[in-house]
This record gives sequence, C-alpha cells and structure tokens, in this order.
Amino acid sequence: MSTTQALEPQAEQDEPGLFPLIEVELKGQVLFEQLINTLDRKYHIPYKLLKAEIEYMGKANYGTLLLHLKGSKKDNGIALRYFDQNKLKNTLKGYA
Repeated sequence: MSTTQALEPQAEQDEPGLFPLIEVELKGQVLFEQLINTLDRKYHIPYKLLKAEIEYMGKANYGTLLLHLKGSKKDNGIALRYFDQNKLKNTLKGYA
C-alpha cells in the first residue's frame, strides 16, 4: 500500500495542526539533493529534515531520510505522489 492511500483516511481522524512524518528510502533512483530541491523549489512544500542516513556511491544515493511534511493536506499529497512516481519507498511513521 502506498503512503498516499494510507495518509488520506487517517489524516481526517487526526487533530488539526498535526503533520505526517514520512520515512523515504533512496535506492539510487533519485539524488538526495534532487529530492530536497523538488520539494522546496518546485512544489514549495514546507518540511523539516529530521534525520538522514545517506551513502553516496558515485552519482547514486542510498539510505533513508525522515521528513516532517508541514504543508497543507493537498501539498503533502503532492509530495507523496512525487515519491510514488519516482518509485521511492515511503512509509508513514506517524503524525507530529
């Protein structure tokens, strides 16, 4: 199940002011810098990078990062669709 599908029903049940914590796994498909630049510059989605464990092998990036998406429900959905379109495994870890 993709995070996009899991996020929608639960987001309606949570208290206002809580935002999703998403763990994203990089397996060489997208560069870490490209992912961050896309969220920030292309989609203008506010986020906090809480944790990143990234290995650089040549031009490929491997590892995980924990993002606290702080945009609107629509903006966060755009971010999750970007992850899914680029085949980035993403897991909803909770809300904060």
